[in-house]
Amino acid sequence: MKELRDVSLKIKNYKSFGETPQGFDQILPINLIIGKNNAGKSALLDAIGFAVVKQNGIMPNLHNNGNVPEIHISRPMEEATIRQVFPENTSGGPIPGNHFEFGSRWIGARVTTSETFIAESMSLVQMDPAFPDGLSEYGSQLASRASRPFANYKVRRLAADRDIKPEGESGAANLQPDGTGATNTIRFCLHDADANAGHLVKRGLLDALNFVFDGETVFTDINVKVRGGMWEVYLTEQSKHDDIPLSNSGSGLKTIILVLLQLLVIPVAGERAPDASYLFLLEEVENNLHPGLLRNLLRFIREYSEEKDAHFFITTHSSVTIDLFDKDEHSQILHVRHDNTSSSAASIQSFNDKRGILDDLDVRSSDILQSNAIIWVEGPSDRTYINHWIALYSEGELREGEHYQCVFYGGRLLARITADPEKTDNVNILKVNHHAILVMDSDITVPDGRINETKQRMQTEVESVSGLVWVTHGKEIENYLPKEVFETYFGVTTDKRFTARSKIQHYLNSLKKGAGDAFVRNKVLYAEEFIQHFDREKLEANAELYGMIGDVCVKLKAWNGAQPPRV
Repeated sequence: MKELRDVSLKIKNYKSFGETPQGFDQILPINLIIGKNNAGKSALLDAIGFAVVKQNGIMPNLHNNGNVPEIHISRPMEEATIRQVFPENTSGGPIPGNHFEFGSRWIGARVTTSETFIAESMSLVQMDPAFPDGLSEYGSQLASRASRPFANYKVRRLAADRDIKPEGESGAANLQPDGTGATNTIRFCLHDADANAGHLVKRGLLDALNFVFDGETVFTDINVKVRGGMWEVYLTEQSKHDDIPLSNSGSGLKTIILVLLQLLVIPVAGERAPDASYLFLLEEVENNLHPGLLRNLLRFIREYSEEKDAHFFITTHSSVTIDLFDKDEHSQILHVRHDNTSSSAASIQSFNDKRGILDDLDVRSSDILQSNAIIWVEGPSDRTYINHWIALYSEGELREGEHYQCVFYGGRLLARITADPEKTDNVNILKVNHHAILVMDSDITVPDGRINETKQRMQTEVESVSGLVWVTHGKEIENYLPKEVFETYFGVTTDKRFTARSKIQHYLNSLKKGAGDAFVRNKVLYAEEFIQHFDREKLEANAELYGMIGDVCVKLKAWNGAQPPRV
């Protein structure tokens, strides 16, 4: 990977940043920028852009207290530059002895230069070690010849305020930070003979989109269609017959597509520089994204960064983003603060620094990093049912994100987690929160069957620390749904029985051909539909389910410092 670890970039006298240069002490592949709104996060992204694309000047209204903005870049001095100023074949003058032998002591020395956006030249700010008295002019010569670390990079930006809209046909692949040009970029790749870039969309973009959605939704095609002179993007989903216009889709999907266009399409079809090194500036990618999709998108970005030698600068308010990259050696977190006078930026290292981030993000004990209680579930569809049942039982008093948080452990990963405070070889759920509720599918399909040894171990461990364990009475959590829910949803009436031991995939296939297979591919979508037909009356009708949800609500109320919910 092309490294910028030895490079520091800071800005002064720009927007809310004052006389003291602030910014990045080093540049890593993934750079997270955290802070409150209007703290100065976007200004740091501007600084990265300025370092790549030289500015003729900056509007006076962006100057801090009337002072001209400056970019400060620090990097090690290279031997080639030393040789330009201190030739090996020169001796005498103000320098004692051979010039190169004298100058070689500054090979690898840190040189900091500044640019004011008014002139192309760089001026010396600091040389470490400094030149002796009377020889400072040599430092200035070195500074003027110092390498430009960002000179061979290209920069792409995605703004926080963005959208993909229908567009009239125009130009080639030209994507703006706010999403303008996205539709035309896809149209150009698919329909312009000169582009020869259909594969970028039909394979590259589509495969990446399905990677991010990870089976929750499967996209089989992407096209553009024209109507009334306006082109629009259409997606085809595996579970649906008709193409879906992007204007009917959520902002989260559009964000994912815009990020993927910036990474996979624009470098090839837009700038025609697929082998160039890129700096991607992404503002608040978490907007309107489900945490699961956000994690997948960030993992894609991390893998892309390593494969393509790309660097990312991501502003975020998301604890999910912080949690994912916190222990990554190729990542860093920069905390930006504003003290009502000027902005400052500092790399996060200590625990107290991280607490400061939580405060700035307004992360409270009701959020995932410091939740009052965590309900551990196998996957997102379980979360959908449990949230619905808790809302029914507590009559809306208990809410995820305020009183508790659901966290996914993935069924097969259960063997790798523990609730025993003394165990260190497995991931300990108590490290996340000691108020734990663990929900597990029994997976029992025969009368008098027993849960496996791993689930028995987890049940013992969680209950020993006063947690609550819920092993489903039926095979899976869906087995709590009465057959009337399915009949209403599919518009059928049947005498087929759906029992606690029934396999839901087979049962749904018996109601409608292929329905069970579609359910397996997208459990979350079906869960959201099924709960629409499950009311409190159906909850009360199942004594075991009603009792377990009651126990859950009692625990949640106690852990939130309140009386048990009314029943």
